[in-house]
Amino acid sequence: MIEPLSARIIRQLFGKKSQIARRVIPEIYDAIADQCLSPIKPTGKLIDWCSYGKQFGIEDSSPSTFLAAIQVYYASVALWLGAEHIQHQTNKPYQWEDVCDSSYFQDARINNLDVPGWMQKALLAAAPVAYPHWTTAEGDILKHLYQDLIPRELRHAQGAY
Repeated sequence: MIEPLSARIIRQLFGKKSQIARRVIPEIYDAIADQCLSPIKPTGKLIDWCSYGKQFGIEDSSPSTFLAAIQVYYASVALWLGAEHIQHQTNKPYQWEDVCDSSYFQDARINNLDVPGWMQKALLAAAPVAYPHWTTAEGDILKHLYQDLIPRELRHAQGAY
């Protein structure tokens, strides 16, 4: 029997201690750094970015590039969940490129999901690994992943908890 998808499982699969995060976030970071993409500006709060980046194998991380990499990684998980849901509903398989440019969602008549161009390039830098398949999802399945990936100090500085 397949266990329903839950916040706990999402955090285990994609949280900062997961093999997926430790592999994908540095790849996204490199793609963003190479393309000079830094859409996020860090707050004035003191966060030890070097230590946080080292958790993912990134030495001397730039705060804006690192935050952009985390944002892209989080978006990749959300996009994967959306694509999986559509695939379960329609039996139409997806290609990661079609998910990244939103065409897979448009084919499913979801026209208001538009991945920003800068993010598409970064998403394509690290195609997702073979994720397990789930039958259902329960509750706020991304909340704990967000709390796991974004340092508490940064969440609080931005008014999020």
